[in-house]
Amino acid sequence: MTFYSFPNGSVPHSKNRHVPYHPKLKWAIGATFFFATACSIWAAIVALLQHRTYFPQYHASLWRIIAAYYVASILSGLTLGFLYPLFDRRLGAVLLGFLLGFLCYATVGVAMFGFQRLPLAIALIPAVLVGGGLGLVEFDEEHKYDPPAA
Repeated sequence: MTFYSFPNGSVPHSKNRHVPYHPKLKWAIGATFFFATACSIWAAIVALLQHRTYFPQYHASLWRIIAAYYVASILSGLTLGFLYPLFDRRLGAVLLGFLLGFLCYATVGVAMFGFQRLPLAIALIPAVLVGGGLGLVEFDEEHKYDPPAA
């Protein structure tokens, strides 16, 4: 029998290792789609206020930016849903944050410059610093009330 707990209404945690991926995938895809939708609304508001749909400084139209948000959302949601067990360990949380950060920053780079080596290589820098760092911070925040290891 599988037991789930949803502390504070957040991430689904399992009491055993034999948990189906369905609740995690549903949560991950829902969370990433929420952020993609929020960012898309923000981009549309900015485009509306500036009276334009093409941003030459980003080499992208509003529609390409919104599409990039949703592509990154799908990639990140699937990765987060399937690799969420990595979050059980501190190093795994850093690795998961790195992977999610790389997917997001690489998607932005590809949307701006196409499939080239440089945007993908540059995406590694914020993926390590921002993605890995946020993974570590989130792990520490989630486990701050755990009893100390023996």
